[in-house]
Amino acid sequence: MNEPATHRKAALITGANKGISRAIAEQLAALGMTVLIGASRLDALANNAGITGSGQVSPEDARDQIPSSVDLDMVRTVFETNVFGVIAVTNALLPLLRKAPAPRIVNVSSAAGRHPHTRRWAERIGACDAYIVVTPEYNTAPPAALTNAIDYLYEEWGGKPVGYVGYGIFGAVMAVQKLRAQAGPLRMADIGPQVALSLREDFVDFADFKPQEPHGAEVRGLVDELLAWARALAPLRAASPAAV
Repeated sequence: MNEPATHRKAALITGANKGISRAIAEQLAALGMTVLIGASRLDALANNAGITGSGQVSPEDARDQIPSSVDLDMVRTVFETNVFGVIAVTNALLPLLRKAPAPRIVNVSSAAGRHPHTRRWAERIGACDAYIVVTPEYNTAPPAALTNAIDYLYEEWGGKPVGYVGYGIFGAVMAVQKLRAQAGPLRMADIGPQVALSLREDFVDFADFKPQEPHGAEVRGLVDELLAWARALAPLRAASPAAV
């Protein structure tokens, strides 16, 4: 990297002694970021440290506790670590994150810490080699539910291209820009110009979808480029399979 050390991005990773957090730290370091436990400014915070409450077992052997027999001290310990610990670390580091031009907070969970609906979401995303995200725009931003669903996962997105179709008064251009900023820390390759659909010109009475003819060629071009990138990135995905 030829970038001056004073301009290199810094990231703090919790639970980086093993597992997903360690892999995140290694990958960010390989990208040229400075991975530290403290810094005068942070560009990214990845919260991943957590416990299952099942004792010293492997993640796949972790089991849900039965409410009628669960140890309340164990429940308190799990919540102190997995819930309040995340809040405490994040709040403590907000002053450093606010000094960065484009700070990011990513909350990561292993399979053992996922609810069934999250595991299903991870399996569907992990099974794909490329994505097209279709988004509206509200107050210059994508829906909160969409950004939250993307941030729910990490490994499943890595090494895969993503294209965008946006619809709004001005084609959701600003919303897509924010989604592109989200894609980078998740190791997605955002590609090509978006397909921008206007509520005035591509919808009848702002409701019935009737796209203009040029958009057909734009969609075909986006899909062709997406497939080309998916093939080109296949070796990267093979070297770092998604943890679903």
